[in-house]
Amino acid sequence: AFFFTTMLLALITSAASLAEPPSAPALSEGPSLRARVSARPRLKVLKRLQAKGNRLLLGGSCDSAGRCSFEAKCAEPLLGGTIALSGRSLRWSRLWLLPGLADAATRVEVCSAVDLRTGKPDAELRLGLRRAFSKRGLSLVHAVPLSLPLGGEQEGGGRSPPLRLEVGATLDVPAEVTLSARDPRAALRSARFSVDIDRADLCVEY
Repeated sequence: AFFFTTMLLALITSAASLAEPPSAPALSEGPSLRARVSARPRLKVLKRLQAKGNRLLLGGSCDSAGRCSFEAKCAEPLLGGTIALSGRSLRWSRLWLLPGLADAATRVEVCSAVDLRTGKPDAELRLGLRRAFSKRGLSLVHAVPLSLPLGGEQEGGGRSPPLRLEVGATLDVPAEVTLSARDPRAALRSARFSVDIDRADLCVEY
C-alpha cells in the first residue's frame, strides 16, 4: 500500500510540474477557453482516535515542495470549544451560528491562542456570514475513492475510504452575457472562460 501511494503521488507531482498548457485557440464564432494547472500535490495523512469519550484528530501533510505541517485537534467539553495544536501555536476556539435572513446567517467565532515558542498570547473575535462566497469563480472538489471504506462498508455509509484522491478546480465564467438582436454572436465571441486545476491531495485516513 505504501508503494502504491508513493507511486500515485509521484504521478500527480509529474503532472503538476508540466508547463502550463497553451490557451485554447479562440474560435471566430465562439467563446475562448483557457486551461491551466496550478495545483501543488500534497500527501495528507489523518488518524482519528477516541480517548475517554473525546474524539482526537491527528493530521499531517507534505507537498511537492517539501513543506510539511502537523495538526492535532480535539473537542473541549467544558466550554464547548475546540483545542487545536498547529505548528507552534496552541489554539482554542468556539463558533456560534446566529439566525439571519436566508443564507445570510451570522457567524461569530471566538479564538484564543498562545505561541509555544515565545509564550505570547493572542485573542480574536471574528464576525462574518455563515455561508462563504467564492471570489475567484466556481470551486469544484471531487473525491475519487482508491480503496473500499473500512469495515467493508459501501459508499454512502457515512465513512470516507481510507485512501482517496481529492481533486479540485476553479471555473471562471463571465459575470453576465448580453445577447443583442443586432449581433447575437458578439457576446459569444467576447466571452472568456478559464479552468484551473488547483488542488490535488492524496489522502490516507485510518
